[in-house]
Amino acid sequence: MKHTFRRTIAMIMTLLMILSLTACGQRGSSNAGNSDGDGTSATVTWRIGHNNPEDHYWSVYANKFADMVAEKSNGTIEVQVYANSQLGDDNAMGEMIRNGNLDEMITGGCIPGNWYSPMKMVEMAGLFDSWEHVERAIYGEPGEIMKRGCEEAGFILWDNWMRTSFECLSTKPIESLDDFKGLKTRVTGTDVWVTHMEGAYGLSATPIAFSEVFSSLQQGVVNAVFNPISSMYSMRFHELCDYLVLTKANYDFAAIMVSTQSWNKLTDEQKSIMQECEDAIRAEVNEYIKTEDATYIDLMKQENPDLKVIELDNTALLEAGRAVAPQVIELCNGQELYDAIRACA
Repeated sequence: MKHTFRRTIAMIMTLLMILSLTACGQRGSSNAGNSDGDGTSATVTWRIGHNNPEDHYWSVYANKFADMVAEKSNGTIEVQVYANSQLGDDNAMGEMIRNGNLDEMITGGCIPGNWYSPMKMVEMAGLFDSWEHVERAIYGEPGEIMKRGCEEAGFILWDNWMRTSFECLSTKPIESLDDFKGLKTRVTGTDVWVTHMEGAYGLSATPIAFSEVFSSLQQGVVNAVFNPISSMYSMRFHELCDYLVLTKANYDFAAIMVSTQSWNKLTDEQKSIMQECEDAIRAEVNEYIKTEDATYIDLMKQENPDLKVIELDNTALLEAGRAVAPQVIELCNGQELYDAIRACA
């Protein structure tokens, strides 16, 4: 009996020792906002995810942001960039942002609309008139409305970057708006995108994950796709499509989503460093974007000599987009944001 009691006591003491060592080992782990027991900041690991390839400008500037942060923080903040949907698709990464399992993501302007529904409409034809209109909106009152809405939805819309408009690559010739009628076209998988693209263009909207578009074009599941030109180039869609159709009707921006939990774990000094670097990167991105389309159109032409670039008169298209706007607004409860954006026109 005595031996049994002694063995039990010994096992309890061993377990307590293991738990004590484990707790000591965890004190120095690298997570956003952790600090050592003496109150000094530990090394922070900040993860950024997005769905474009590693050579896309989102990756290029995210990695530049990482280098800048490392330098300004003397190596105490490590930013890791995960491109090409390594951490999941936009919806999965967005949920990770909201529950604190991912620190930051770069995504299209409509994606935050999965949680703050008015943003579902921001890429619709006819909402913005020009890139200058987009810039006034996202850095003005509409941008503040979006930030407040996202905060209520459980995450931070930390920043917005300028982005080029959505254009069309097609396996079939398109010379006018009428040629879109019934065209099987890949679109983002939301009811708003389907409604406004079918209403404005008359096409047959087919929601498909971005990572599956190449094979879908290859197999004839769809005959066309709408995306910014740089994204379509990076995904090699121009290898399958001989027609690049420029409409300048579906403008966009890149939304920078940040986890509220991750941000709140940072010290004031860390937040200041991150914000300073983000401000600098945004300025660089917005300057770069002015020449991006021309650069990638040239690359597409070099790699696909059969590529034809068609510029459509978008007057009728913009009118069609605005005609379907009431349906879109109702779907996403977006009247306040729509009115604020149009007021910036």
